[in-house]
Amino acid sequence: GYNISELTPEKQKDNTFTYKACIKFKPSITDEGEEFICRVEHPSLKEPVEKSTGPLTIEDQLRFVVGKIQGPRRWIHGEKVALYISLSYCSEDNRVMWMVEKTNGKVEEISNNGGVLLTDSGYTISKESEESDKEGLFNITSSLTFVSSVSIHSQVTFACKITSDGQTKTMKFQPESIYAKPQALGPVKTSLCDNGDVLCSLNLQTFYPRDVELSWRSGEDKLESREKYEENNDGTFNGNSDCTVPGKLLLNPNFTLHVTWNHKSLDGQQSQVLSWRDPGLSWCPVIEEVPIPHVLIERQNTLQYNISGYFPGDVAVSWYRKEKGAQEYIPLSQDKRYQIPDIQSQRQSDLTYSCTARLLFTPTVRDRESEIMCRVSHPSLERPIERGSGPLQVQAKPKIRKSLKLSLGTRKVTFCHILESFYPKHIQIEWHYWSGEKLKQRCQSQEKYTTALNKTVTVESKCGVSEDLLQSPDFRVRVTWRHESLDEEEYKEFSIKDKGQRCTSL
Repeated sequence: GYNISELTPEKQKDNTFTYKACIKFKPSITDEGEEFICRVEHPSLKEPVEKSTGPLTIEDQLRFVVGKIQGPRRWIHGEKVALYISLSYCSEDNRVMWMVEKTNGKVEEISNNGGVLLTDSGYTISKESEESDKEGLFNITSSLTFVSSVSIHSQVTFACKITSDGQTKTMKFQPESIYAKPQALGPVKTSLCDNGDVLCSLNLQTFYPRDVELSWRSGEDKLESREKYEENNDGTFNGNSDCTVPGKLLLNPNFTLHVTWNHKSLDGQQSQVLSWRDPGLSWCPVIEEVPIPHVLIERQNTLQYNISGYFPGDVAVSWYRKEKGAQEYIPLSQDKRYQIPDIQSQRQSDLTYSCTARLLFTPTVRDRESEIMCRVSHPSLERPIERGSGPLQVQAKPKIRKSLKLSLGTRKVTFCHILESFYPKHIQIEWHYWSGEKLKQRCQSQEKYTTALNKTVTVESKCGVSEDLLQSPDFRVRVTWRHESLDEEEYKEFSIKDKGQRCTSL
């Protein structure tokens, strides 16, 4: 910190020499009381000659030391910024004032006399003071904190004006840059196009400056995109990027779409990865079963599932059957018992596809409690969707073998009714009669069951009534049967007035 300079000796008129030497330094308050000594040596001198400055006295105007404004040079929109300045050896009567110089030349005073102040612009001022090592002088630290804003702080200059003991010094600070980080508004949005392609959109919000690098790719193939930008009221920007993905790419179940973006405010690029197997981002098949009211043996039944909401239109359906008590399903193929119509996908108004999967089959009694499963595969599915029929409750409807017949006996008339080829065996049969003024009366009956080779059942039901009841012209008798294969009960009725009724003697 010291600069010593020596001049060349000058010869005088009397032939002696004159020599000058000096020392230069920048004093500080710490130099107060120090002493500098100059020592001269010459052949004519027995001992060196010394001269002293005596203790130094530092003048008051050198006591006031102001440091530079410290703070981050790179600001991020919406984040807190703190600027501070350090002052040394200030008098007790001092003033610290922060100011902001706008691009239009207008200067806004932020505070008066230091203190803590929250202004309308969101600035907070603090000032801390402590005694220095010089009596009567103080060290001061003042800070200015605020939330950075592109619209408020872009290209502005901050200044701190300090006054102490009649002296005024001003320090200035300007950030190198101010940025706003792009924020992704949720995941990539997808929508279907009329031509079978998929429109993918990414929305980035509140970034500054406007320049942002965006790219889309599928695997190693780069895809074209279109960007639109709009400026917000706070000076930041919103951007939307659209990328049209060919629909044929979605036929690959491992298809993924990558979108990356980079911006000056980011430490590195950011990205999103879209897979058709991501929940909520794919058009997966939705399967709805169409129930069968009755699975009837020896008749063709249709097990049907409505499949909808999927894209692309390629969907595969396979059918399986499991015997009662078995652990594994066995694939079904087209044969006499099973018919599997081809699947026809149809485009819907929402641009997804739908179809109906059908299995036409003719069950037998042996199919009771067997199970049929429908398996649906689609590129959007990591695993196929399976829907089971549950244990089949096969049935056969009762058939009337002959019309209701009656037989005459000793003071008794017997009515007989035969139902055949039904399954399962349980059936409810009731007889009732009406005669003259008598109301409906229950009549006891007897049933005889026989089982055929195909496990279907035949029942013969007989009911006897007194012969006297037939004397009434209003007499009639009714047999009613209920079975799980029927949606409602069925009945057969005999009246003495019916034509064509014949009686047989027992």
